[in-house]
Amino acid sequence: MGALAEMSAPGLELDDAALFRSFAHVANRWTAGSGRAEIAVSDPATGGKLGTVARLTADDSARAVDAAHDAFPAWAETLPQERARLLRRWNRFLCEARLEPGGDVVRAHCPNPGAMLGLNEPGRRIWLEPNDDSRRKLRWGWRLVELDDGHLAGIDTAVPNRVVGEALGATGLGLIEPGSLRAEVPYGKRSRVDFTGRDASGREVFIEVKNVHLRRGGDWAEFPDCVTARGTRHLEELASVAASGRRAVMLYLVQRTDCARFRLAADLDPAYARAFDVARAGGVEMLCFGTEIRRDGVWLGAPLPVDPSPQSAAG
Repeated sequence: MGALAEMSAPGLELDDAALFRSFAHVANRWTAGSGRAEIAVSDPATGGKLGTVARLTADDSARAVDAAHDAFPAWAETLPQERARLLRRWNRFLCEARLEPGGDVVRAHCPNPGAMLGLNEPGRRIWLEPNDDSRRKLRWGWRLVELDDGHLAGIDTAVPNRVVGEALGATGLGLIEPGSLRAEVPYGKRSRVDFTGRDASGREVFIEVKNVHLRRGGDWAEFPDCVTARGTRHLEELASVAASGRRAVMLYLVQRTDCARFRLAADLDPAYARAFDVARAGGVEMLCFGTEIRRDGVWLGAPLPVDPSPQSAAG
């Protein structure tokens, strides 16, 4: 049997022939079995032959059981995430990927409405998290992207608020007294600020959090990765807060581990860059933090420097 025979399916037409497997998966490899025998598989509706599967001998079966037994201790200690290869991002909230190993193609929820520039190219290795919630339509959720040199990027836009909220509640990050923390507080004309609290002097502090995972040059993290009218409005409302004498903070959280500093992608959204410059000149504090990312979670990292030069001029 040739190397391509395992992907042949005479009675079955597939867009991706690799989805059809006739070999057996034993000890993390595909095998035709020591006897090289086959069992025909027929379509019950038509009786036509769909293909063949390997007929394993008793020794082959014993080897498969032994391999599974040997692999079980390590498997039992693995995290629930599954490594996969991204096939395509269908829309803002849906992607398709092939699990590794095994080759099963699955659809997963993409918890990120942004453009995800540089992170959503077909072929990228990603990490999916399974869920058994019957209320969810999709069994998988996309969580991480593998980058070069062992780095990772988180793509879930809900994570930054959780990470920053936990840090504010624990230490205040030098911005607020931890016991004063409040979340999702209405302000401005039609917005809710992510967090508020009071600093050591009793002054009210408004904190807005933005997710960052764009990197295009050097070790610069950049925001935004597409036009964000909502983000521009948040800057304008924080500027109004600062003008009223209260503290206003825009905190950018970089959800990738290969960046060391932060600037705006002014060419992607010139209006946001202009609003940023106006807000910073008006007293809005611009802060940036990195993250520590592993398969089992995301944590607040060290502060990253924010480019002090005018950002709208860079666009």
